[in-house]
Amino acid sequence: MPASPTIDGTPQPAHGGGASIAAPAFTSSLANDIVYVVVEVGNGTSTPPTVSSVTGGGLTFTQRGALTSLTGTNCTRMEIWTAQSTGALTSQVFTANLSASATASFICVLAVHGAFSLSSPFDPNAGLPSLSSENNTAPNTTFNTTSADDLLLSFISGPGNYSATNTPPTGWTNITNFNNFGNNYLLGAYLSVSAVQSGASVPWGSAGVTGTLLIDAFTADGGGGATLIPPIDTRRNRTYLRR
Repeated sequence: MPASPTIDGTPQPAHGGGASIAAPAFTSSLANDIVYVVVEVGNGTSTPPTVSSVTGGGLTFTQRGALTSLTGTNCTRMEIWTAQSTGALTSQVFTANLSASATASFICVLAVHGAFSLSSPFDPNAGLPSLSSENNTAPNTTFNTTSADDLLLSFISGPGNYSATNTPPTGWTNITNFNNFGNNYLLGAYLSVSAVQSGASVPWGSAGVTGTLLIDAFTADGGGGATLIPPIDTRRNRTYLRR
């Protein structure tokens, strides 16, 4: 079986406010990566703006998923944008442009290498990416994968200060940990797996959390995690009858 995809370079998170949010300069070392951008937007008591585009590095980004969670002072929005990068990146600045100014926003840029292909990098399970609203609950939404050799990503964001007891489970590696900026937070982590996940969860902690939980998966498999077996050449070892 192929190895699970890996993180290429150092993820670059940032926080700010206004009509756009830019991550620190990002550098990768390998070609044929998928650049993965997570944006979280909060706007006090009003509905947060949306992301109108993500730019940088000469790449073309498309939205993979989005969710506006809850209402009022608890209302935040998370969006995922991705792009194909056929060459290594050097000190590239990626910016999320918003439809309007926001009081608090976060961005995290990372690159993933070793997916099955640039055109089919994600686990094909219909439930991914999973974006769910958490309303003062322990964030433990379950998810499934179709492929075996996956790189799992999970981000959680929302209003307020995320409790220090809410940390990624054992074996997960931290990506970002921004807490209580403009009364909002964004945390992320990743985990490599070699088996299909069924009814799995990412229990970030036991304390009540309000916000959005994201779960996504890159895969090294071509769909379903099955080992591809070359076709048998039936022309070999035939016996021919001479007429």
